[in-house]
Amino acid sequence: MNNCDKIRKICVLIFIFTGIVLLGAEKLKKEVVYTGVGEGFYEDVNVSLTVNKNRKGELRIEKLNIETKDTPAIGGTAAEKMREEILSKQNIDEVDIISGATITSEGVIEAVKDALSKISE
Repeated sequence: MNNCDKIRKICVLIFIFTGIVLLGAEKLKKEVVYTGVGEGFYEDVNVSLTVNKNRKGELRIEKLNIETKDTPAIGGTAAEKMREEILSKQNIDEVDIISGATITSEGVIEAVKDALSKISE
């Protein structure tokens, strides 16, 4: 085995070791959960969300949980539709109010805006 082969093997081992260390560091990164509150039909709408920065430095909502005590068939369904739309659009100003569940919808938007306002960059 010549010196070039030895150097190549050492470089490959360093590359693999660095990848493992970086992967482990990513797993250790603590997930921060932000919470927000909005006014619902019967009671407050509570949200919890986690965000991540993408390569462009933009905040992306990764996880979003919405809790509401409003009528499950109306408010609960609207909250779930809004959750999907918020995660899809990633822009709270582009999310539509759900007809028939206006107050719950507005409460969800208010709660998400409240949670997002707590993020310090």
